[in-house]
Amino acid sequence: MNKKPSRYSLLSPKQKAGMAASSRIYRAKHREEAKAFNKHYRLEHKEEIRLQRMAKRYGINKDDFDTLLHNQGGVCAICRKPDWNGKGPHVDHDHVTGKVRGILCTSCNMAIGHVYDDPKIAQSIVDYLKKSKLKATP
Repeated sequence: MNKKPSRYSLLSPKQKAGMAASSRIYRAKHREEAKAFNKHYRLEHKEEIRLQRMAKRYGINKDDFDTLLHNQGGVCAICRKPDWNGKGPHVDHDHVTGKVRGILCTSCNMAIGHVYDDPKIAQSIVDYLKKSKLKATP
């Protein structure tokens, strides 16, 4: 199924630059109206925006995401819980290579970020917790 090209994609670079300039001028003159429109648009098109962002940032589409999640059993790849808490499932990726690693809940995604994706720091946390658990036993 081939998509018909948009009218915008058929414009020359000079025409596109002119449209962009006109849009900037309009938004500057109608700041509140543009803000309200953008807010409404984002609320009405949340899923579409999420899928576009996923494709741009991680190079995966909805089918890729669904396959990853299915292969993980529909749960977070780390804590194995089915509840996503917070903003929902997150695409985890290597910040150096950009390669997608899996789908995480908000808590696990933040935990990986807090240890800077460093397995040594993560292992230090595990060791610390194991050691302190032994000490805490009455």
